[in-house]
Amino acid sequence: MKLMTLFAVDYLTDPALPFRIIKRNPEIPYSLHTHDFYELVVTVSGQGTHFWQGGEQKLSSGMVFVMHPGQAHGFRDVDNLILYNFISLPDALTEKFPDLSTMPSFQALFGLSRLYQQKPIPIPSFTLKPSELTEICGIAEKLLREMGFSGYGEGAKTLSLAYAGEMLVKLFRFHEQKLITENILIDDLAHVFSFMEAHADRQVSTDELVTVAHMSTSTLNRYFHRCTGMSPVQYHLKKRISKACYLIRSSNMSIGEISEKTGFSDANYFCRQFKKVMGISPLQHRRNP
Repeated sequence: MKLMTLFAVDYLTDPALPFRIIKRNPEIPYSLHTHDFYELVVTVSGQGTHFWQGGEQKLSSGMVFVMHPGQAHGFRDVDNLILYNFISLPDALTEKFPDLSTMPSFQALFGLSRLYQQKPIPIPSFTLKPSELTEICGIAEKLLREMGFSGYGEGAKTLSLAYAGEMLVKLFRFHEQKLITENILIDDLAHVFSFMEAHADRQVSTDELVTVAHMSTSTLNRYFHRCTGMSPVQYHLKKRISKACYLIRSSNMSIGEISEKTGFSDANYFCRQFKKVMGISPLQHRRNP
């Protein structure tokens, strides 16, 4: 049976807001489906079963989880189930909120998709305390109001960005407080990813990453390759080139200045690495971003 697929283009209609929040009140039974975006789900109240290919999970008030692009899932046995669905494209999110990607919980929930897809549970869910859920619901309602279908009021986009950023940061902070022993691998790898994001302005050594990960070089390389399909060094190089692309598009800095900002002491070497990753030179990218 062919699965129904939902597409971001049908939900994310404003380039200035790379996300959308939807309140399911109530959530209805939803057959197995997939989508090309990330879906962060906050369970407000009621009960139901969240199921996917190979597993299921009972839902209750305060439970939070993220579904990744391509993961098929659905809902059944619902009883007054109320959810917030936060739909987003993380690359676009991190352009709006640059320091999100340096938070370990962002990496744990959004960044380690390959590892999650190999686990019986797609991602380790966590449950908010009642006081935390109340706080998140309050922010979500403000975000819903600003993104209302009646059209944007004056300053609505600015407030939407502010409330979305506040909600995500609060969720990630709450999540980080709840990491448990069975998720130590996820937690350690998330810290490695966030360390790389925070140091995209220089080279990082394997010794530094091993220290952050609390694991041997071979173990780090094995799990890192499983998550990303590349080595830590290759991944970090791509992150530095990605930062260079952003600076090329958004600033008037010279190519030499950008090479220094991304940790390349030699502009010629930077240009060679840029072309190796992007297929074009930095100047060509500036002319045709």
